[in-house]
Amino acid sequence: MKLTIPRSELKAATAGFSKIVNGKSHTLPILGCVRFEHNGDGLVAQTTDLDQYCSYRFPDAPAEGDGSFILPFQNLKELAKGADAETIDLQTGENDEVIITNRLGAHVLTHTVAGMPVADWPPCVDNILTATADQFLPTYRRCAPFWSTTITFSSDDNYTYSLP
Repeated sequence: MKLTIPRSELKAATAGFSKIVNGKSHTLPILGCVRFEHNGDGLVAQTTDLDQYCSYRFPDAPAEGDGSFILPFQNLKELAKGADAETIDLQTGENDEVIITNRLGAHVLTHTVAGMPVADWPPCVDNILTATADQFLPTYRRCAPFWSTTITFSSDDNYTYSLP
């Protein structure tokens, strides 16, 4: 499988993923990674900390073949640096390796990164139940005038937060 990802989309994905995958050491190395999967529905990247799951669908990422692979998040953060118009190719290799082709202006850099076995990825909820909210907007408009810009939390200590 080979994917071509615009750097602008990779920047958007890594910004969201960084809220779940942080620089702290993990007891499970797989939690510091991102799972990429391409099938008939398109390319989706996913990350988790076992409490939260975050998925990003790449709307403009062409692919050759279907499949999945896991790549360390640190590698993606580095790849996200650069001009938005540039692209990055990710191709599966042997033994869970990922071949990365990074285009930086007129330069093309290729290197191989050790990935992780897809079988190690923790299971997650594939179908999140959703429902239409027919009356959401009228209710929202009716409640908005009563909102406060100050939120107070009570516990052992009192915290007050004022919105700008």
